[in-house]
Amino acid sequence: MKTLEAIVKRFAIAFFFFSLTTTLVYLGCNKKISLYIRTFNNFTYVPQEKEKKPVAINLETKEITHYPYYGEKFGIIKIPAIDIQVNLYHGDSLEILKKGAGHYSGSYFPSEGGTILIAAHNRSEYFKYLPKLKLDDEIIIDTTYGVFTYKIIDGKVMKIKELEKIRFTQEKETLVLYTCYPMNALGFTNERYVVYASLTEVSYEN
Repeated sequence: MKTLEAIVKRFAIAFFFFSLTTTLVYLGCNKKISLYIRTFNNFTYVPQEKEKKPVAINLETKEITHYPYYGEKFGIIKIPAIDIQVNLYHGDSLEILKKGAGHYSGSYFPSEGGTILIAAHNRSEYFKYLPKLKLDDEIIIDTTYGVFTYKIIDGKVMKIKELEKIRFTQEKETLVLYTCYPMNALGFTNERYVVYASLTEVSYEN
């Protein structure tokens, strides 16, 4: 049994690095997409209870030194203009989105200088009222390692395929929130309402 487990682990590791190498060769730009989004956000695995560590950031380099585990709450999204506060979790599985907003694994985190992709259902307590937001309205992400304020620069309806194209850009720190569209739709739809916001203010926790 141990021999079989060792073979499976070696195969998984080999497959991961083969996929990583292939992807980096294909992309071949943007500092290798920040080392493949910091090696896919540190594998986004769920550790055992005793292995959990708090999310941490290096205040000199502004780099995250320990990412949240998959499914962990690491902040709150506050949108004053529509009086919304939503818990923010790492990961965007169906189970996570039942609890609040989900950060797409493989996109950047606040402070990393890239595109931050966050989804939530179009329920009234989540992202239903995104279309009511106006230019320069604020979105605040209050994380366990700092508070980040963004101002809205655009809002529009997009097809799912269009949305997928923006996931790995790193020209500047941009927050992207999205939800199913139309806003009264139930279940899966082929369109999303998307809000773009640029970073304007940062306050790091000590």
